[in-house]
Amino acid sequence: MALVARPTKTWTWLHAASLVLVLIVLVVANRGQWFFGDEWDFILRRGLHHAQYGLLRPHNEHWSTLPILWWRATYSVYHLHTYWPYLFGLFATHLVVVHAAWRLMRRSQVGAPLATGVALVLGLFGAGSENLSWAFQVGFVGSLAAGLLLLLLVDDTGERRRVALVATGAVASLMLSGISVVMVVAVGLAALARWGWRKAAAMTAPAAAVYLVWLKFCGRVGLEGGTSALHGGPGDIPRYVWGGMAATLGAPFKSQHIGDALLVALLVVVVVRGADWWRRAPLVLALAAASPIMLAVISQGRGAVQSPAAPRYLYLCAAMLLPLIAFAAQQVVRDDTPRVALALVACALLTGLGTNELFDSLHFDRNVELTLRGQMLAALSLGGEHLVSQFPEFSYARDVSIADLRRLQRRGDLPAFTPNVANLAWARLGTEVAPGAPTDAVGSAAAALTTPRRAKVQPRGDCFVVDPHGFPVMITRVPSIADAVISVTTRAATGVDAFVPYAGGGRAGPRSFAGSGAAPVVVHDSVAGPLLLQWNGTATVCGVTWQK
Repeated sequence: MALVARPTKTWTWLHAASLVLVLIVLVVANRGQWFFGDEWDFILRRGLHHAQYGLLRPHNEHWSTLPILWWRATYSVYHLHTYWPYLFGLFATHLVVVHAAWRLMRRSQVGAPLATGVALVLGLFGAGSENLSWAFQVGFVGSLAAGLLLLLLVDDTGERRRVALVATGAVASLMLSGISVVMVVAVGLAALARWGWRKAAAMTAPAAAVYLVWLKFCGRVGLEGGTSALHGGPGDIPRYVWGGMAATLGAPFKSQHIGDALLVALLVVVVVRGADWWRRAPLVLALAAASPIMLAVISQGRGAVQSPAAPRYLYLCAAMLLPLIAFAAQQVVRDDTPRVALALVACALLTGLGTNELFDSLHFDRNVELTLRGQMLAALSLGGEHLVSQFPEFSYARDVSIADLRRLQRRGDLPAFTPNVANLAWARLGTEVAPGAPTDAVGSAAAALTTPRRAKVQPRGDCFVVDPHGFPVMITRVPSIADAVISVTTRAATGVDAFVPYAGGGRAGPRSFAGSGAAPVVVHDSVAGPLLLQWNGTATVCGVTWQK
């Protein structure tokens, strides 16, 4: 039977099967993930009772009440014994996005075969892996899902109850993340096309009012203080908008140039056919308009430090642009079976590329997060009297202290864990090697300094000036002197890399201490074992004796 002649019900079942396939792939790809980064804010500092921060306080700049409630409810049942329940919340929300996008395409006269194929591309869009593997992103993905569902509610009738329902949903969606603001704009544009400006205004006004009130009394703290260094300026908008959209289109091919060419082609088609498409399919055009608006807003909040090609943004842009691309493709393939078959082959290839990228990304994440878990849990077995840092993880959970972990351990919230030598080495690197303030000699030598043959070493008081010529130097503590701290100071702009060797030939690290060239980098060490340090130029090392 020809593809286009198959009953719509058949393609509906095929779409349902594709959702099951997406879920299976996500489960297989996400093995070994664990908590990191922003998730610890929801774990340690948010809640309904005696929490450090309330439910209305933003996380960074995002109103995150609903994700916080979801996390706290899940935590109350599963604690930190397993990451899977948190992930399944993200998976369910992602499947809502995929199905809603499929419904949106069908509502916009995209044929069932093409809509099914494009929805599968979105379901396994590996370039957006961050939103398919980091349970914290349920806020972003939830905002997208809510916006898509609200778009589907913007029907042709615009009866009063329907307008009220969409307006209420828009207000509720604001509590998912800041992405909801952009999605409400998209829904407002669709309502403008379908219902006229009065009903569109009635739909968007409550959400705008509520958001402005929250921003005034609660949300402003997320735009000030510690996040000010992240902010971009007007000059970042073109770079962010073009860069993010082109990166999304070029992501399956791993080519920015292909993305640029595809974006130019898409813009030309929209300019030529946009007026006609606005009458025929306003929903997909309104959704696509959310992409540049979102990137422009993000450029002002994160433009100074965050790439527009970050996976979290590529996922959102893909969901916003793919329905429009499907609609444009439908105008070409129409009901011609060979063309539809060719389009489905293209979707299958893109899905395969996305799946491959997803597995590659999550393989890397799994290695990082298993190391992270071992590092943090192993720190609980270290003696606390000689530590120079109370924060065992220095990259992805920098605000989680040993005291925080001990509280979780006392409550029985942490999984059973027996650290190995690699875990202990990473824990020592996090807690026994830390940045500090410049110090004088520490008195009696607490360690031996072993340098490579090419190194130049000059005594300076009780310290040594060392130029290792780019080779690592080794510092080995004297076991009988436990309280002294070794100090390494350098003005090299490249900073200092630290490693802790462990049995079997492995090394924990590097832990990098960045330098500016003007302000010195100071590393304090109390590692109970050998420590490897590497830097360019010279450094002053105190609290050691020198061994050639």
